[in-house]
Amino acid sequence: MSQGSCRFLDTWVFSLTCVQLRPKLRASLYLLPKLPKGPFISLVADRMACGLAIILRNSYHLFKPPDDWRFAGDIFDILAMYRAARGLTFDGIASTIEFAVPDLQTEDLEEYESKLKEKPTLSLMASSHLQRVLFKLAHGTYEGDRTLAVPAMVCIEKTYKHMVQLTLIKQNNEDPDADLETVPDKEVWYKVALALYSVCCSPDHEVSKQGFEACQRHFLGMFMEEVPDEKWIGVLRTMTTKQPPVASPLSRINTFSLLGQMMVRLFPIMSVREKNWKDLTEITKNAIVISDENMQNSYKGEPLFNYTVKIVANIYTEMASPNFGGEKRYCAWASDTFKKALEKNGAVKNKKRAKGSDTTSTTNGS
Repeated sequence: MSQGSCRFLDTWVFSLTCVQLRPKLRASLYLLPKLPKGPFISLVADRMACGLAIILRNSYHLFKPPDDWRFAGDIFDILAMYRAARGLTFDGIASTIEFAVPDLQTEDLEEYESKLKEKPTLSLMASSHLQRVLFKLAHGTYEGDRTLAVPAMVCIEKTYKHMVQLTLIKQNNEDPDADLETVPDKEVWYKVALALYSVCCSPDHEVSKQGFEACQRHFLGMFMEEVPDEKWIGVLRTMTTKQPPVASPLSRINTFSLLGQMMVRLFPIMSVREKNWKDLTEITKNAIVISDENMQNSYKGEPLFNYTVKIVANIYTEMASPNFGGEKRYCAWASDTFKKALEKNGAVKNKKRAKGSDTTSTTNGS
């Protein structure tokens, strides 16, 4: 038998063996998440994470939904609980996303669909299960560790855009004449929104800045009316109840600035529906509490005080404008509430007009 024939036979036997062993290997892997969490896993977690990361990166296209991807999400979630395995777990997920998700900055569905044909990609289900771990990394769920928050956020944004494109391609193929939304899956959008905002809340200014920029892309890069009111209320409530510590003034500026931007854009849309007034009132009062904390824990001339004054002044000026939109009486109340917050904290000064009427201007301590 020739050497070439031997190599062919060896390859064929190896491939046949792999095919025969694959079900047994899969069954064995499914047992891993059932191992008791404790000292044993802590000793081998890094090696498990390394091996499973290699399997994911090289064989993701062989994963069968839904069981294989549910297993991947479960086991990586478990391993990420252990500090020694957390980085390796993320590396396996990130390298797979980098390889399998097209790095194509386009909204053209035909161009994106054409790119998908070049090599196997991640399905909606695969992306969703990997995001489960990425969300927790962004929130710092694992032992409060936020060191991987920014790289996890990058992967979250990339997989979310990929999921949107996959959904729109499917909808377009099913009905070419259908009107496509920029937010086809509201629940996924909401989970991504909370994860990005969590990064924005980081006490580290540079991390917070990157989270702030990601939130702006996610919130403002779509038609805001496509997101249901209850999702926006959930986002705004999170913004007014989750803030960086006052000891991190630049991060506080980022989160409060983002809140101000969202209120100015959402109140004209949401205040026209009376069912939202109770929630918007609570959000407005919580925003006032934040502005009070910012101004009362800083001095005039300091960035936190000055930017808070600027943001609050912009909110009440916009809401008082006749061109603001929304329910006029409600927005007038909200505008007056923010104005009083500035007055209470000594951030405004009154000027007399020629006819004797009062007008208010802000002061930044200059």
